[in-house]
Amino acid sequence: MINKKILVQGFVATMLFTGCMVSSPSLYPGSKKKVVAVENVSQLPILKAKKDEKTHFHIVYNAKHTKPTMDSYVNARGSLIDLAKLPTVVIALPVEMNKGNNVENELDASGEFKTEGYINQSEVTVEKELIRFGFNVIDRSKFEAKLRTSREKNQKLTTGDNLYEAKVNLLKKQLNAKKITNKEYINKLTALNDISSSRRRGNKELVDMSELIRAAQSSGVQADYILQLNKIEEYKGYVTSLPLKGDRDLEDYILQNPDISYGNGANKIPFSFDTKVFRVVFSAKLFNVKTGKVIWSGSHELNSLDIEDITVDFDIVKRDASTKIINKDRVKFNNRAEEVYTETQQIQKTLQALYKKASKVREYEDKEIQSYSENQLKNDIKKYEKALRENNELLKKFHRYAKNNSEEIKFEYLVSDLYIKPNLNTLDKDIKLSDKKIIEKHRERLLAETIRSLFHTIKVKNK
Repeated sequence: MINKKILVQGFVATMLFTGCMVSSPSLYPGSKKKVVAVENVSQLPILKAKKDEKTHFHIVYNAKHTKPTMDSYVNARGSLIDLAKLPTVVIALPVEMNKGNNVENELDASGEFKTEGYINQSEVTVEKELIRFGFNVIDRSKFEAKLRTSREKNQKLTTGDNLYEAKVNLLKKQLNAKKITNKEYINKLTALNDISSSRRRGNKELVDMSELIRAAQSSGVQADYILQLNKIEEYKGYVTSLPLKGDRDLEDYILQNPDISYGNGANKIPFSFDTKVFRVVFSAKLFNVKTGKVIWSGSHELNSLDIEDITVDFDIVKRDASTKIINKDRVKFNNRAEEVYTETQQIQKTLQALYKKASKVREYEDKEIQSYSENQLKNDIKKYEKALRENNELLKKFHRYAKNNSEEIKFEYLVSDLYIKPNLNTLDKDIKLSDKKIIEKHRERLLAETIRSLFHTIKVKNK
């Protein structure tokens, strides 16, 4: 028989040699440990790019059509012109418009309105407006012929300076010989001076009103009225500014689009724009031939802004300038949020497995393995719990950012060139023929309306 003591000692020795199984109790007795839930993932929406928006602006600067004021003209009391009788009138030019002086006080050196003797653009326009008003305009050449005949009858001698001096000496001899009185001498000398001064100015110069009235009263070329032109001046264009700021449509557009404003440079609406303006000054008197009295006198001036509407057209293109950039950043954010969410789910799954393991009794081959494994399990649980907390906090931050994100689309604005009509800015030598015609037509209209406006201040019967 085998000694029992020896058997027991052998069993213990065997156990010590081979090790013995040990177990660890549940870390979470009673029920399984519940894992913390994963926070929801937040995503930013991807914006749809805005299409370009073109807005057209049409601004009108209405013509003023300024009328002559009460201070710019006067009608003689009781002087009414009966247009039903088609009254006749002859035009007398101002001194500076005669061919001898040939004064050029017109728009510019282009010459289209330059005085050419007596037939010039200004006089032609005056003549047209007189006819339109209701006068019958007498041909100037016939009137000039009548004036020359009248002068020859009033003076038998020629009007050379030597002969003028001879006649003055004759008058002095008559005065010294007491053949004429002092009063007669003064009257005859005054008459001689009147005739001689008129002759020296030239046979075609209708500036001596006494001669004009005498010629108009004579038979053959009788006239009811003489229109004395005191001044017709057309000035070169000058630059003036017209405002864009203040237009209702523009102001509304800026209120709705805060990314654009008035100013200089790109993406700005100009405060104003420059345009050339022309000016005409017209002054005249109307004489009654029978009485020799001035029955009307007036002066008036207009500029381009008075006679023609100026329009400005331009476009503003509103272009999406930030959607692509915003979406690029949002894609990065969404990808990162999704990445953290997926990682957190994996952490939760791993932690759940650790909790499950820790909730059961665990067996190990020996104490040494047990000690090492238990410490490892506890450290892993702490590590993954911490990772789950941190990731959940990060997901919360993502959620707050997505919720409070209010990034707005920014726009850029492209303002086109201004299209001005009529365009009076082109005064260069190489101006296109079409633009030149536009300017010429505008200037003709300005001259005509200035003259017409003033003529309408003349009092007439039944009107």
